[in-house]
Amino acid sequence: MVALAAASAAGAQGAAPDTFEARLNSLNNSGVTGSAFVALDSSNDELTVIIAAEGLEANQTHPQHIHGNDNASENATCPTLAQDSNSGDENDNQISVAEGRETYGPIILALEPFPTADNNGNVTYRQTFQLGEGDTPSVAQLQPLENRHIVLHGLTVGGQYIATRPVTCGQLIPRPQQDGQ
Repeated sequence: MVALAAASAAGAQGAAPDTFEARLNSLNNSGVTGSAFVALDSSNDELTVIIAAEGLEANQTHPQHIHGNDNASENATCPTLAQDSNSGDENDNQISVAEGRETYGPIILALEPFPTADNNGNVTYRQTFQLGEGDTPSVAQLQPLENRHIVLHGLTVGGQYIATRPVTCGQLIPRPQQDGQ
């Protein structure tokens, strides 16, 4: 599904945008997986983001972001349980948003409006952002995109839904340009 949407997003512009993909892998034993496609059209200062994820908590809103380190040349990474520094409390063996930030960095772009998972825990999201307007970062602030990650949040812990709990993460990887793009 993401590949089809990616082709249409890339083909819709005159000049070929820089395109990236991310495989979204489960965090915090959430079982959430998916994929993301990002197309950066620097000539129009536009960023198109397409996400397809499954295994999310049904009928809940799931915040999602592009994250990256303050030092843009430093590659962000997805967290592991090694970042779980709050052992001994009720959230032991869980990576909190603060602990995840140590590896994937702060939010660079909130991918709003945040989607609500359907009855089966699936999300399909597509949004084009005009970069450099309002609170939206500029093209320069997003780059290099290959050092950035997509993170989705929202998990029930101890019977309480925590909208900030990271559930899946994936690094943006450049896609090779296809002939005609």
